[in-house]
Amino acid sequence: MANVDLAVVGNGALGLSVAVEVARRAPEPRIAVIGPAWRRARCSTASAR
Repeated sequence: MANVDLAVVGNGALGLSVAVEVARRAPEPRIAVIGPAWRRARCSTASAR
């Protein structure tokens, strides 16, 4: 298992946005984005209601 500074659970639009923003603000963070490969960069349908 790799050592990481931050684990983002969710690889949709919000999870990827969080990971990018943390990477921009922190010096050399080790970030793991966790989620199913088939759902990469998709939005949640919960926000569409």
